[in-house]
Amino acid sequence: MNLQTTGDLITFCLKLANVSGVGQTPGAQDITDGLTLLQTLMAGWQRRRWLVWDLADTSVISTGALSYTVGVGGDFNIPRPDKIDSAFARLLPSAGIQTIGTDGGLILLPANSPLPSSPVGLQPGAYWNDGGILARIPGGTNQTAPLFIDYPLAIIKAREDYNNITLKGLATFPGALFYDSAFPLASVFFWPVPTSGEFELHIACKASLPVYTTLTDPLNLPPEYLEALIWSCAVRFSILFGNPPQPSHVAAMNQALSVIRMANVQVPQLLVPTFRRFGNGGQSAGSSPGFNSGGMW
Repeated sequence: MNLQTTGDLITFCLKLANVSGVGQTPGAQDITDGLTLLQTLMAGWQRRRWLVWDLADTSVISTGALSYTVGVGGDFNIPRPDKIDSAFARLLPSAGIQTIGTDGGLILLPANSPLPSSPVGLQPGAYWNDGGILARIPGGTNQTAPLFIDYPLAIIKAREDYNNITLKGLATFPGALFYDSAFPLASVFFWPVPTSGEFELHIACKASLPVYTTLTDPLNLPPEYLEALIWSCAVRFSILFGNPPQPSHVAAMNQALSVIRMANVQVPQLLVPTFRRFGNGGQSAGSSPGFNSGGMW
């Protein structure tokens, strides 16, 4: 068995489904229908994290906009994902002193500059010696790699939660994002709004599985996917042509899918939501300290 193209796969699976016999050539319409089912199968697999072997990272430089488009031809020029699995904002290095947070935050100094002995020249309230971290921006003769500081972003999972944010146009360090999965171009709203040119905004989404359009397309899948693809197609072809799927085919399909699941599954560390109490006695919960749904800073 040497299955290299979609045509090879469909022809073989039509035999497994008893649509065509040994030595018989499947009809043109049967092959066309098989290609349609294969396309829908891959579209369904694309939406399942455990059937995609990788999360692809994509980034843009902040422009000060309230939102950025996601999709082919958009600001994030990738196939439109169903959701964003992870995100972070990277603070870009600059030539001047930068203060991050106050009283226990991070202060960056230009490369090769002396360490200050007092907070002269720093913004009020940002004392480097009050439990904070002081760092030079790499550069000069001994240091060449830039210093990047990444801030993880909370994922706001519902439009209703994003609507509860009072100051949507607040511009400062971002702490969260909301993904509006509109079609054909989706949008991602960062909050607070990242200031222009100071951040590299990263989103991680499921990598794109192959999209098959012709019978000569190479399968282009990791080896462990082939068995799952064969038995999944065989089961679906049986249903298409009015034949009840054989229990052995269904069992083989489930076993092959389990192999992929074990290879791809990644369980992130459990994060306990942060609760903050406001003056009126109410509470707001967010998945990170940087986001409070419905609260004002």
